[in-house]
Amino acid sequence: MPSAIARRYRPACLPSAIARRYRPACLPDRTCRRNMVEQIADLMREMAFAGDNVTAESVAQRMSTSAAAVKRHSASAVLLARRKSVRQIGA
Repeated sequence: MPSAIARRYRPACLPSAIARRYRPACLPDRTCRRNMVEQIADLMREMAFAGDNVTAESVAQRMSTSAAAVKRHSASAVLLARRKSVRQIGA
């Protein structure tokens, strides 16, 4: 049982609550990253099925984002696009 002084002078919020409340501005939310990866993967599939060359610059131009952002998410977007494109034929 904490003493009366410890109860009286406890911190206003715990460090874990501070960490949850104040996230760094440089880290995007997980759902934001996931949405961007899904958009890049869908656009890559559309371009590939249309016979267009898929490069970071062409994807960035069609999405109106920076090529650096596309390159940063391209590895996971390629895996997702391949997963969505593969289908089983016959049984």
